[in-house]
Amino acid sequence: MNIRYPHLSDFHLTGGKDPAEAFKQGSVTGSLTEFIESMAERNKLNVDSIVITGDVADKARPEE
Repeated sequence: MNIRYPHLSDFHLTGGKDPAEAFKQGSVTGSLTEFIESMAERNKLNVDSIVITGDVADKARPEE
């Protein structure tokens, strides 16, 4: 049995106050989500869980 855990790291989310930054972050996280979903639909990637490590927030502000 294979167990698969995609590992994503260092998103540095900023809370989206700057519209350009929010768009960029949405594009990255949206693209990752779409990729994982499309691979699962084609039975090329069965994901059991996703591991996210590193710096999720950029400066540890409440909005992040």
